[in-house]
Amino acid sequence: MNAAEMRASRLCYPMGPATCEWCGRDWVRKRDRRGSPYCCSDCGRAAQGKKVRERAAQRAAQRAIPIPYARCDKCGEWYVRRHRGKYCLNCRGYRKVVVRPVSCGRCGRLHEARVAKTYCPDCKKQRSREFRERHHERERARRRGITVVEKVSLRYLVERDGARCQLCGKRVKLNVLVPHPLAPTVDHIIPVAAGGVHSRRNCQLAHFRCNVRKNWRGDGQTRLWG
Repeated sequence: MNAAEMRASRLCYPMGPATCEWCGRDWVRKRDRRGSPYCCSDCGRAAQGKKVRERAAQRAAQRAIPIPYARCDKCGEWYVRRHRGKYCLNCRGYRKVVVRPVSCGRCGRLHEARVAKTYCPDCKKQRSREFRERHHERERARRRGITVVEKVSLRYLVERDGARCQLCGKRVKLNVLVPHPLAPTVDHIIPVAAGGVHSRRNCQLAHFRCNVRKNWRGDGQTRLWG
């Protein structure tokens, strides 16, 4: 179809008196080409807006999923039917979720939870922190082309080294995070930049400030005492 045929196929309105399709006012159309069924631009915009809203409502109705509500034959309450039965979940004998005090699987402290095997909020944060630290160490070793021999967690180093910095000999603060100077960090005895491996034999506990002060210049078990 060429341009002439497309123009001929369009709806044309003749010249002369006409009635506005939006407001119903009588007016005189002064051109007979494509024209408009509306008397002014305000009526045209209002009609176009109505068409847009109708199309949007039709699309929303097509996307909407009907919710199968039903009335329970036993208690008479309305519920969302997700099965073929005639009773709601409570009348069918489903157990309600009960929050009861349980012991943490890590520290043993009592807290309220829905399941028996879970962790308290503090232990959850600690586990998430340890996971991020292990992931950071593995990514650092991978970027430097070093094979990770075994997983090394900060908790393991704290228990093995007695919560003491192996560079200065003082105790680390377990309740603070980096960049606190006394926060516990994983230090490589032979630095990764110098060819050290990521293993338990090559890792030790250190303060954040001691680890930064040592930097990558480390050869063996160097201590900063005195």
